[in-house]
Amino acid sequence: MSEHGQTVKINLEKLKYKKYLKYLQNLAIFVHDESAFWICDGENIPMSTGLWVKDIEIASQGCFCIRNFSEESKSYSIVKIPLVKFYNCPSEVKNIVDEIFSLSEKEFNEIQSSSVQFISEHNNWSETTNLIFNI
Repeated sequence: MSEHGQTVKINLEKLKYKKYLKYLQNLAIFVHDESAFWICDGENIPMSTGLWVKDIEIASQGCFCIRNFSEESKSYSIVKIPLVKFYNCPSEVKNIVDEIFSLSEKEFNEIQSSSVQFISEHNNWSETTNLIFNI
């Protein structure tokens, strides 16, 4: 992103969870990548199949989240949260950031409000637990 003229600030300070959430409330955009792999029983498992809680946490605080696309996002209803944006290639991030900064205040408020409302109204974690344990 720096190479494309965007100011990048990385805060390496370790934050407690409540401070982390407060930090997100004051952040415009959080960009991250989950394209690496875990090794499980000798097999490569794409990180993009999980870790969606991070994106939900970020959006729940009214912050835009930009991350690499994965079909798994559909399993978590992430595609229904307009604060979460996806890229297929890191070079696409600059255009996504430019698009976000071109939003009017009204558009931003509508996206923020609908995203936070969707997250608060959907208890995906309980639904997942119920499916796993057939409750």
